[in-house]
Amino acid sequence: MEGNAESWKEASVRFRGAVAEHGWIIALEGTRKPSGKLVTRKLATMQESSALAGASDGRYVVMTMQSVFEHKRSVTETVTVMIGHDGVWHAAGYFIK
Repeated sequence: MEGNAESWKEASVRFRGAVAEHGWIIALEGTRKPSGKLVTRKLATMQESSALAGASDGRYVVMTMQSVFEHKRSVTETVTVMIGHDGVWHAAGYFIK
């Protein structure tokens, strides 16, 4: 759980404002833990954007990865990062399907 808390702390200000730390840890544990350990992850797509549905304008990169986990053989992970006011890229979203 420590790594999950760290991922929340490193996320964008908008992400942390939308998702409480405890809620993020519970959600991540609920989706990732049953899948087991990561076996492989390969970048499938990467797209830069200045506007995303439901988000304010900014500088974003949306990446999809084809991943294999110990108990789940075919998973698509989507990670969105955004440039923060500090000039650093921060996670702004994570979805697993």
